[in-house]
Amino acid sequence: MVFTIDLSGSTVVVTGGNRGIGLAMSEAVADAGANVAILYRSHPEAEKAAENVAKQFNVKCKAYKCDVGDAAQVKDVIGKIEGDLGTPIKGLMANAGVSVVKPALELKPEDFNYVYQTNVLGVFNTCREVAAHWIKNGTKGSMVVTSSMSSEIYNQSGLNKPLTQVFYNSSKGAVTNMCKALAAEWAEHGIRVNALEPGL
Repeated sequence: MVFTIDLSGSTVVVTGGNRGIGLAMSEAVADAGANVAILYRSHPEAEKAAENVAKQFNVKCKAYKCDVGDAAQVKDVIGKIEGDLGTPIKGLMANAGVSVVKPALELKPEDFNYVYQTNVLGVFNTCREVAAHWIKNGTKGSMVVTSSMSSEIYNQSGLNKPLTQVFYNSSKGAVTNMCKALAAEWAEHGIRVNALEPGL
């Protein structure tokens, strides 16, 4: 028996959903019948990616320009999605992430802010806003957050050399533990929060 998931009649929000892993997530939930809201910060091809998903899978898919590190922007966008797409938000895939690759001794405070603003605060902003929406409406839902194997290990850049991305690794450790805390806190509302830790 083939295991299938039917997400028809629902909307899934995918941050960073216009390329890479995020685009694959957008396509997967669309293939299962969900309408898709893609949140992106600046990529010029995001709207085209949304159009392609909608056409390929015969669903509604819209791209929303949104810096997830800005709580006000996230609140505004989440408030628009159901009206635009016509189906209730039932899932969130918090995938947006960035990295700075530099030796630790060369890192600056602005590098920390850049990484943590998206990877940690951005995840929290989107999870909190969607959870608040669900709790207000008595909706049960599922969140999948893209963490990384880098939350558990140090990465190598060939020849046993460490990949110098300390802020990225530590941000993903924060994300994994954030998911554990939010899952425990929101379980009583029927909200599931899980971290995905991909890697090579």
